[in-house]
Amino acid sequence: MDAANTTVASGSPVGNNSQVDQTLCLSNANGSCYTLKLTDSFGDGITGGGWELRTTDGKTILKDTFSGGAVSPGNPPVTATYGSGHPFCLPLGTASLKSNECGLFNNTLNSRVYANVVPGATQYEFQFLDPDAGYVRSVVKNTNSVLFIDFGGPVNALVPGNKYFVRVRTDAGGPLASANYGPGCEMGLASVGVVRCTQLINAPSYGHSCNETRAFGSSASSFIYATPVLGANAYTFHIYIPGEPTALDTTITRGTYILQLKWPGRPMANGSTYNVDVKTTVNGIQSNYCLPYCTISINNSYTGLINEFAPMEDLFSGDVQLWPNPVADGRVNLAMNGLVDADQRIGLELYDMFGKKVLAREYGNSGSSFSTVLELPSEVTSGVYLVHLTVNGITTVQRLSVVR
Repeated sequence: MDAANTTVASGSPVGNNSQVDQTLCLSNANGSCYTLKLTDSFGDGITGGGWELRTTDGKTILKDTFSGGAVSPGNPPVTATYGSGHPFCLPLGTASLKSNECGLFNNTLNSRVYANVVPGATQYEFQFLDPDAGYVRSVVKNTNSVLFIDFGGPVNALVPGNKYFVRVRTDAGGPLASANYGPGCEMGLASVGVVRCTQLINAPSYGHSCNETRAFGSSASSFIYATPVLGANAYTFHIYIPGEPTALDTTITRGTYILQLKWPGRPMANGSTYNVDVKTTVNGIQSNYCLPYCTISINNSYTGLINEFAPMEDLFSGDVQLWPNPVADGRVNLAMNGLVDADQRIGLELYDMFGKKVLAREYGNSGSSFSTVLELPSEVTSGVYLVHLTVNGITTVQRLSVVR
């Protein structure tokens, strides 16, 4: 189909257990951008095969397996903006991936994907697609490489074990949004080894919580900290006393590696010692609980953390997201929702755990939401930092972990 939704070419039905190659001439009367749609009358896709769209000189435009279902892309697509056909434009752009990136499916979140350098380019847009599923995710970088973790976050993240078709375009010939993608190839995250074990932090590191004492319900002395895991968007804490079935046994999941021992209902008993196990979720894949477990003893008169880990109280009622958290390459996404005032002055300050300010930014904004990307300077080394966000005089504080 072309941009006017007119069919410009179609293939004849394909027989079983055979490779069929068809060369098609596409009209450009309505522009040179198109979509490709595949259908299967039996509803089981192409068993043991696949499809590939190439230029006449052999460059791969798109490909996938179509391993099941009656239509590719799926209906509805995983990403709503994908549409009802596989999108591509001709002629292909000049940007391409380095050949040694292709066919690698054991990547980790810290693995980097490199494009060939395009002279004159100041922006590279990397696009990951799962064509049959109708999934697409793009990230723009000012260099010729991108990390897999850049495609993480709370929404539309890459899934370990999935195969993705990857292509790239640049602004070398004009605006990035109107550039054509170059040829691509397949790659993916490893299905195992992406999610590693974690546990409560040991002393003397900041946040040390393993084999220590806390006061249940305290405003300052009830926080426990797990060791942050790169790319994790959920931490599950299992708190229990082994061999005592009538004792508290609870499992709590949070979107951060910090848990406050404070909740409605049955409390942790004063004078008791509990085991704590932690597991994480990265891009929908969950780790196991990891040994050895840690213990937390409850002493409700305990005040040892008031100065060290005092929580930040604020009146901010909106939602704040920082991702990836931990961050590995110094590039942090910030999103704020639920902003009340029509116009806002937003201030951002980043402090290390010694109270030194290492970054300050100011923004103007209108509307109920705000987003930006922070480029952390090189002096922001590995560690835990406090992000102070002030919206028209109201401040909220978030914690950010940096892994260099």
